[in-house]
Amino acid sequence: MMYFIESDSTDAAHNLALEQHVFDTFDRRHDYFLLWQSDNTIVVGKHQNALAEINSAYVKRRGIAVVRRLSGGGAVYHDLGNFNFSFIMNGRDLASMDLNAFCRPLLDTLAQLGVHAELNHRHDMLLGGRKISGTAQYCRQGRILHHGTLLYDSDLNTLEKALMPSGSAGMESKAVKSVRSPVANIRENLRRDMTRGDFLDALRALLVRNFALTAYEVPASDHAAIEQLRSKQYATWDWTYGASPDFTFRRERSATPWGTFSLRADVKKGYISSVHLSASGLTLPPETYSRVLVGCRFAEDAIRQALATLPLPEKAPEAARLAAELFM
Repeated sequence: MMYFIESDSTDAAHNLALEQHVFDTFDRRHDYFLLWQSDNTIVVGKHQNALAEINSAYVKRRGIAVVRRLSGGGAVYHDLGNFNFSFIMNGRDLASMDLNAFCRPLLDTLAQLGVHAELNHRHDMLLGGRKISGTAQYCRQGRILHHGTLLYDSDLNTLEKALMPSGSAGMESKAVKSVRSPVANIRENLRRDMTRGDFLDALRALLVRNFALTAYEVPASDHAAIEQLRSKQYATWDWTYGASPDFTFRRERSATPWGTFSLRADVKKGYISSVHLSASGLTLPPETYSRVLVGCRFAEDAIRQALATLPLPEKAPEAARLAAELFM
């Protein structure tokens, strides 16, 4: 039997915690299909460097959340014009699974709404060569999670700007990089226009019928465990950014009031493990700056706080600000 669970939360950290809780603890004699939405969020793959996948300044300015999921693959943008689906089923391993088998019934469902999409080799759903759905997978102990997006009426301008990496220059790592693809909304391809709510109602009804889903309510006794998983993992900096693969950051700036800056920082588990800084016009010796940065989170606020502890003369904070900008 396949149970149908629909989340009433639009918090991505909560929904990813719900997904993992179902995966880890629910009865394995059954399969589960989840339908959920998350508002104004970038979701990065497990093996990605979060900072290298986002436009940090834009994300901060627009109040866009950033979270990390369990599965691999690339970064995606969620808003309330996007619908997310998750299959949780038994399976020996990913190599033995026909991943297209998850997508074909969804393609049939969309076709019944007048949207005739096709699959590519990455199991993305395309309309006229533009992506309307990306998918990713996670497998552990004979259990498979296959989840993806359905772009219905998403803000594609925000999507494009938020996923335009600003921090990847100078970063060297083995992190998985996103494959950028042109995207489209399902809504613009419908034979008759539908509001988001009407589309969700139609999608839900067809999914229930096509997959023979049985509605299931997550027991109240599970809510505390889901919230604990959210707060201790998915909503934390250490998971979202600290779980990024180790990387080296390099930056040079010339013709500054302090001469030419050259910097290299090694970052492990999100924290600076070593710093090599050279500049001709720093007020303090370069090693003094380096010393306070080792052990610091590779994050703008943490770097600025560390530099603020230096015994700098009155005008030297300008040099400290420039040094902080080298990381961003």
